[in-house]
Amino acid sequence: PIAVAGGSIAPRLVSRLLNDCGDDSDQLPVLQHALMRTWDYWSRRHTEAEPIDLAHYEAVGTMREALSLHAEEAYRETEGIDPKITERLFKALTDTSKGAKGVRRPTSIEELATICDCPQSEIISIVEIFRQPGRSFLMPPAGTPIESNSVIDLSHESLMRCWTRLIRWTEEEKASAEEYLLVSQDARCFKEGTVGLWRPPELDIGLRWRADNHPTAAWAQRIAPDFESAMRFLDASAAEHDRLAAERKAHRKRMLTLAWTVAGVLAVLLIMTGWTAFIALRERSEAQKNLYLAKDTVDSLLSSAGNQAGQIAADSPDVEQFRRRLVEQAKQTYAKILARNSGPAFGEEMALVDMRLADGNRVTGQTEQAIAQYKSAIERLQTLTRSSGANDKYRRELADAYHWLGETERNSPKLRADAEKSYDSALAIEGQLAKDPDNQSALARTHYSRGIVRQAGGRFNDARTDYEEAIRLLTPLTGADRYKQDLARANNNLAKLIFDAG
Repeated sequence: PIAVAGGSIAPRLVSRLLNDCGDDSDQLPVLQHALMRTWDYWSRRHTEAEPIDLAHYEAVGTMREALSLHAEEAYRETEGIDPKITERLFKALTDTSKGAKGVRRPTSIEELATICDCPQSEIISIVEIFRQPGRSFLMPPAGTPIESNSVIDLSHESLMRCWTRLIRWTEEEKASAEEYLLVSQDARCFKEGTVGLWRPPELDIGLRWRADNHPTAAWAQRIAPDFESAMRFLDASAAEHDRLAAERKAHRKRMLTLAWTVAGVLAVLLIMTGWTAFIALRERSEAQKNLYLAKDTVDSLLSSAGNQAGQIAADSPDVEQFRRRLVEQAKQTYAKILARNSGPAFGEEMALVDMRLADGNRVTGQTEQAIAQYKSAIERLQTLTRSSGANDKYRRELADAYHWLGETERNSPKLRADAEKSYDSALAIEGQLAKDPDNQSALARTHYSRGIVRQAGGRFNDARTDYEEAIRLLTPLTGADRYKQDLARANNNLAKLIFDAG
């Protein structure tokens, strides 16, 4: 054994210390600390003539953990003080902006109290615990008076490398500083008008960062100036997000109220429709007049009961069930009108009744019945077209009937070939109609509907031709808002086709 004051060191411990230290001179402070801790442990527990040995060295954690375990002992003695203050104090004494491992950053008691947002007395209490004799984690050394302008520093950077808790704190401090930089930079750009207010998820991350770290102006001054401007930017972003959320909630509430109001109005319209149909059955002389009234009323009913593309959100199950019931009753009303008014004088009206009855079957998912009704309407309209010398009004209605027949057929994979034929028939008629905006829009609608069928059948080139033709027809019409959605839909279909085709 190697003799030392008060005892001796076992040779195997010396060998172990040399191996643990290696050739790295930065390890010497750690070695010194580990030896001091080993000596203290041995001096309290050794038996007579027992040398300082591996058991004592390993009991204090060896060079790997001795410093960290000792620092944890000191940290536990601060339990009467808010642990966040201790954390902020050590974060303030380390600088992670000048290297991955960080460096020491000496700071006065006064500045530490400002950064930690606490009285100077609490800072001094923590410093006294960590600079007790036998520890000396913080400077100035024990016994040196501490005042407001006293500069506190880590005794050696090895504390930053070895104390597990401080390693975690410095990593958190680096991440916190980076988040503050983002807030500060975007706040400055917002004032310049080059970026907007934050929205989720950036806003959520920023607000959580502020709630978790409680940054102060003194802390922020070390990283980027104008802390107050950055915090106002976060507050303004949160306020704008809350305002928009409240507006959306109020809008949904208004739409739900409107839906229930419409449901009530539709119930009244249904009663009026039934009464009108009853009068039409009794009063043959006024059949045509009453038929128009019934048709207009039930048209409104079906239009409101259908699933509208512009709807803000899905209706509740009760509203959806009520709609389906209204559609069924509307179909029954049309069936009665069709049964009693089948004479030649009602040719156009009966074709439109067939169309509306088919619409009702389509809305309620009764595909076969809908197809049969559309074909009946087509037959009636073909007769009217031939007898009227190709009247544009009848041809427009005939094209619509072919289009909706195709829409119904394309929902069934087995009928997609039939759907394409129906669209072909619609296109042949629409191509001969006058080139006004409504006819152009209808022609474009049929093109992209046929494109959907062709795309489903794997005919990508043909589908693309249809989508591009729809876009060509709709682009000049977008001065009116009602055509913009159709143009958007055609572009969307084309984009999805290009993606699916690779």
